[in-house]
Amino acid sequence: MNCPICKKQMVESNYTAVYDDGIFYQEYFCFNCYKLFECSSQSGDMIEEYLDLIGEIG
Repeated sequence: MNCPICKKQMVESNYTAVYDDGIFYQEYFCFNCYKLFECSSQSGDMIEEYLDLIGEIG
């Protein structure tokens, strides 16, 4: 998945996707702009439109 800010490839968290209250959650990190995103989806399809910025380094 690409970062919505810089469009570079992000890395997926090594944590397994969490399923809570009918929604899947997965974290992604961009090493180019040092931002952490969470993606949520009811179907399990992780797409860029479902990304939310949840943190950043620096």
